[in-house]
Amino acid sequence: MQPGTHSEQREQQGTVIQDGGQVIRETTGDGSLTKDDIFEVLYNRRRRMVIWYLRDNDGTGTVSDLAEYIAADENDTTVKQLSSSERKRVYVGLYQNHLPMMDNVGVISYDKNRGTVQL
Repeated sequence: MQPGTHSEQREQQGTVIQDGGQVIRETTGDGSLTKDDIFEVLYNRRRRMVIWYLRDNDGTGTVSDLAEYIAADENDTTVKQLSSSERKRVYVGLYQNHLPMMDNVGVISYDKNRGTVQL
């Protein structure tokens, strides 16, 4: 295996995805989430709030709507009273970190180009 290349190795319980010999992520053989995936997703409050928001809104939303919902909660205010910097701080974290991670493990479907999220 060449460093920096992606490869998959089958194991009895599922797949180990490696990058340059380092394990990136293990999956179960049936496509369900591993315990590590579940704990990592639920560990962060913003990721939990993404799930809550989507469950309460027919399983769909936009990154902007999610950012406003979470920012309002974090700042103990309403969406209308949010400042642009409060929105932006949450939006950037969702866009660059939380939503791609959740999409990668299969909790949500995230279309970065369209800014849409589905449960």
